[in-house]
Amino acid sequence: MANFDEQKINRLQENLTVLRKVAGWSAEDLAKMIGVTRQTIVNLEKAGNYQMTKIQYIAIRTVLEAEARENKNNTLGELVEILVDRADTPEQSKEEVRKTVTVATSNVSKRTGSAVAGRAAVDALIPLLSTLGPPVVGAAMFAVELLKDKKKIK
Repeated sequence: MANFDEQKINRLQENLTVLRKVAGWSAEDLAKMIGVTRQTIVNLEKAGNYQMTKIQYIAIRTVLEAEARENKNNTLGELVEILVDRADTPEQSKEEVRKTVTVATSNVSKRTGSAVAGRAAVDALIPLLSTLGPPVVGAAMFAVELLKDKKKIK
């Protein structure tokens, strides 16, 4: 069984495309923010044989949380908590979120770009998120635990 860290990393990787779209970023935008190539983001989103590392997890969580905080994108923050932080979110709810984002962004992004698609996704998600329950503690505590673990390893 995967440990707690790996489970959260896996959940972020499984939902990376949705979260990136809600943030209003292209794969290239996210890649530039965390210092990797666009192909790395594409590989992470496809999952398959490419596993997200703890460092990639921390970098992506940092930029997602900064986006939510600085741009007051509460929907993004709630979505991270629902899709990544909660181990008990039903798969049906996650699938409904993914479908809502896909439908909201599919036509918009082709015409106008990632930022407008992200706004469309946020607007489409607002009613759905209220049905999924209250948020939980975010990645800050998880990052602290990862750093503590790293010090123990040295």
